[in-house]
Amino acid sequence: MGKTLLALAAMAVLLGCQAGRRADLESSVESYVRAISRKDTRMAMAYVSPQYQVAYQKNLHLLEGVRFSHIEVQTIFPDEKVENAVASVFVEFFSDTGSEIRTARRNFRWAYEPKIKTWVLAETNPLGTN
Repeated sequence: MGKTLLALAAMAVLLGCQAGRRADLESSVESYVRAISRKDTRMAMAYVSPQYQVAYQKNLHLLEGVRFSHIEVQTIFPDEKVENAVASVFVEFFSDTGSEIRTARRNFRWAYEPKIKTWVLAETNPLGTN
């Protein structure tokens, strides 16, 4: 009986950690999307994994000439262990030089970094992928 209680307690702690990670993931994704919509590249860079920051910095030119009229996080799919995730984001945008509004669904890969206990963007493109 003691081993069963210990196993149940361990499972409850694990589930609690995963629930906390999910909430942290949602918060990180929302904050990143808000930074991109405002073109706050300094804030956006704070969410990028250190291993992707140099390439990400080189791709910031992709934001030039683009204005966002609406960005919305639609779904977030964490893996079973809540260590990696894909966030699907709806983007409505237009060019500085044109008036045509375009829409796209972009995907962003995220990874949980246990050493710093936070979620980081695992992308080199500030606009994610198709």
